[in-house]
Amino acid sequence: MNKALVGSYQTLGKALAHGVPSQIAKAVMNCPTVRIHVVSGVIKAVSKEVSGLCGKNRLSLLRKTSKEDLQNFDLQKLCEEWQERAPIFYAFLLNSASRTNRKGTWFRSVALAGSILLKQRNREMNATAPVMGILLKSKAAMVNLIP
Repeated sequence: MNKALVGSYQTLGKALAHGVPSQIAKAVMNCPTVRIHVVSGVIKAVSKEVSGLCGKNRLSLLRKTSKEDLQNFDLQKLCEEWQERAPIFYAFLLNSASRTNRKGTWFRSVALAGSILLKQRNREMNATAPVMGILLKSKAAMVNLIP
């Protein structure tokens, strides 16, 4: 039996048969019907990562609100945690904030925005709020929080 692929499926079939992974990925994203399923899978992966961050099994820095934890709170450590535990979520935040993909870099604004999004998802992920409140009350807000 011999079947022929048509339209964007033909490009996808050729990429699968002869292409390198980057060509296959490009062909998948250029095929609207397949792209919908890929995007849906990525969204599920981000949701799973964020659920892991918000869970009680392995506490995130955003869940730790004791006096000692708040004194040691650091936005850079928060970004490092996201790079390790939620790389797709972190990549989304980083790419939303910057035109270029800078691996190994972090932005205070990304950490702040991500923490606000996670607090919206789970109200117990709120360590950033008291830290910002303390900074504002102590007039340490002169420190450049957002580059």
